Amino acid sequence: MTDEITYCAVHPDRETGLRCNKCERYMCSACAVQTPVGYRCRECVRQVEDRFYNAAATDSLIAFGICAAVALGGGLVLGYVGRLGLLIGLLAGFPAGFLMANWTMQAIKRRKGRNLWRWAAGGVVVGALVGAYLGGLMAYPDSLREAYEIFQQMPPAQQDGIRRGGLRVISQSDFALQRVLTLGVIAFAGLSAYSVYLRMKS
Repeated sequence: MTDEITYCAVHPDRETGLRCNKCERYMCSACAVQTPVGYRCRECVRQVEDRFYNAAATDSLIAFGICAAVALGGGLVLGYVGRLGLLIGLLAGFPAGFLMANWTMQAIKRRKGRNLWRWAAGGVVVGALVGAYLGGLMAYPDSLREAYEIFQQMPPAQQDGIRRGGLRVISQSDFALQRVLTLGVIAFAGLSAYSVYLRMKS
């Protein structure tokens, strides 16, 4: 008599003999999670984690809002200074993220949530990018503004000739967009988001 072939409860096409030591369902190696008390399926592990997470429904929005607001200030500075902001982004990114995470945890009374860190990190990125754009708008030089206004009043044929000649005529919004993805903004947003992740994921 041959042994009965058993399959993973989640992936019915995968043979397995491994069972969850809590619910006893069959699970493949991709579904198994090693815990201090043995292998368990992801559903049982999630049920245990759910008892640990106690975040309120509004905590995700609070985390996003606080981090976005603080990161907007950093992005504003970096968007204003442009390419000169790389050093600022590298130096300020990690400690800024640590402060954002701490203020967020204080605001939500240190409640835990499965995806809180994702909302907070998302707020960092959105805030930094929006702030950089606003900073770029503020940094738009008067000389470029005057040149662009004159350029807009020219006939299309003359505008094409100026473009072909390589003269730099740029609108305020295009100027600001160029300030959004500078190395300084990327460094600040990336390091801050990573710092938030480390602080809130633990």
